Amino acid sequence: MQKPLLYSLLLAATLGIAACNDSPEDKMEKAQDHAENAQEQMEDAAEEQNKAVEATKDANEDAAQQAEENNEPTPPPAEAPSAETPKGSQL
Repeated sequence: MQKPLLYSLLLAATLGIAACNDSPEDKMEKAQDHAENAQEQMEDAAEEQNKAVEATKDANEDAAQQAEENNEPTPPPAEAPSAETPKGSQL
């Protein structure tokens, strides 16, 4: 008597839990949203990196021009971060 009751309770609990889960379509939609968000963040990071490279170039040019105006030797240029896109990313 106890085993059939236990099995029926387990089956009811399993079906109840299964009914609460997201459908595969919902899971795919959430995964797509996360992938799009990650792609946007990568694009934003690439833009920021390009801005940093340009700022470094501008600073080096300004330093060289100022040194030239003051008849001083030109300081070595600051090392700019690489503007290369990481392998495997798509922009």
